Amino acid sequence: MGRRPFGGPSACPAVWDADLTLVEREFTLVGVLPALDEFTELAASMHAGAVAAAHQAGQILAAAGIRPRETEAAAASA
Repeated sequence: MGRRPFGGPSACPAVWDADLTLVEREFTLVGVLPALDEFTELAASMHAGAVAAAHQAGQILAAAGIRPRETEAAAASA
């Protein structure tokens, strides 16, 4: 699992005005491909880590008050 900026400076600022944290997870085909069944516990651990990392990234954005521009426009017109 890794976290890194995604796509460079023009990838997401137009929507979010923020850096994007990409959370990756390996072994996504465990349970689908029988050859990967021996990695079930490892895949579950990686999934839990990815969910926690995504939640943490979301909490950081929420704490900073960062929202998509579309949401801000809708809120301003309401």
